[in-house]
Amino acid sequence: MTKLLDSTLVLCDLDHLLLAGDGNMPQVVRDVLQLFSSRGGRLTVFSQRSPRAVRAVLGGLRLAAPALTCGGTLAYRFSEGSGQPLCSFAGCEESIFKKISMFCNVKPDCVIENITLPFLYEAPLMLERENFSSIVCRELGIQAPASDMHEWTEMVHRMEHPEKEVHIGLVGKYVALHDAYLSVAEALRHAGFAQSAQVHISWIDSETITPETVAEKLAGQDGIIIPGGFGDRGVEGMILAARYAREQDIPLFGICLGMQIAVIEFARNAAGIQNANSGEFDELCKDKVIDFMPGQSDNIDKGGTLRLGSYPCNIMPGTAMERCYGTGSICERHRHRYEFNNEYREILQQHGLVLSGLSPDGRLVETVELPGRDFYVGVQFHPEFKSRPNRPHPLFMGFVGAAITNKERRNK
Repeated sequence: MTKLLDSTLVLCDLDHLLLAGDGNMPQVVRDVLQLFSSRGGRLTVFSQRSPRAVRAVLGGLRLAAPALTCGGTLAYRFSEGSGQPLCSFAGCEESIFKKISMFCNVKPDCVIENITLPFLYEAPLMLERENFSSIVCRELGIQAPASDMHEWTEMVHRMEHPEKEVHIGLVGKYVALHDAYLSVAEALRHAGFAQSAQVHISWIDSETITPETVAEKLAGQDGIIIPGGFGDRGVEGMILAARYAREQDIPLFGICLGMQIAVIEFARNAAGIQNANSGEFDELCKDKVIDFMPGQSDNIDKGGTLRLGSYPCNIMPGTAMERCYGTGSICERHRHRYEFNNEYREILQQHGLVLSGLSPDGRLVETVELPGRDFYVGVQFHPEFKSRPNRPHPLFMGFVGAAITNKERRNK
């Protein structure tokens, strides 16, 4: 048993997570409704036992019985004093609902079906058809207006009926584990849904990109995105990908490390700084276009040098950044250690790199881009963290939109 907060206790075993609180927040226990194909039916005995076990624990804590469940798994809410449990199971016949209601001491209308769906984002619509939110509000004593799922319904319709498709090459070092870039992948899909486009992501291991293979690896991509990461592994492949995108006029979106990669590539191949690199990758490098800021690393452990959290940024007028955001001032979330080296501002700008976003005091370069392109933008922050399925991030909207335009132009 671990105490997290004054009002919250967490108790765990192999199959259950139980949060017992002060009655002001839903708490969750998960349990599976077993399906036995040889018997041609579902076995509810284990699900019947779960509430009993929970009640035994809650009795010791002097809390009420569980009060909320979901899906082929169960979820329960606990509250002090009173409260009726709700249960939910997937694809059940009426007799199963009645049995769960009776043996788990659940109100009949609180047995809620939660079936497996092809799209995760259909789940709210499915639960709303089962009156889930109104039942939750009733059990919590909340007086709430009827839900309006019109916007969400339209969004799901666009997901299920895309009018076009676009191919995005995600070049990274952790592509063997797609979840490492889950936020980026979902942000791409959000932007695609909003533009009635199905986004197909090609997971490209940057370590496999060489001067001989870069054209083959990136062939057919309508846009290239280089997400964040740490360390020098796979970096040279990312630099080759950024160069290929720049020279072939393919939309490029660099995020955090990806922005630094775009700067290094531009410095080497456009500004003639052949040894350009980052202090993270080569501490002895002569031309560190990416490095610690002066005084940033003095007598500080490495963990203390990260720039974390939300920081403001002023956007230069007439840039792709301004077109995407529609404003001159933004705040975005950061998680990085190295910065654009201000000693190289002048020479890189002379060769055409636009420093389109700066910190309010002008000291930190937050975004870079190349003019005259549909989209060639690098940002020091992580915009994927603020993307939502019904509210895509402006930069992802701009990038996916540019990739769609690029595809349409090539197919003419």
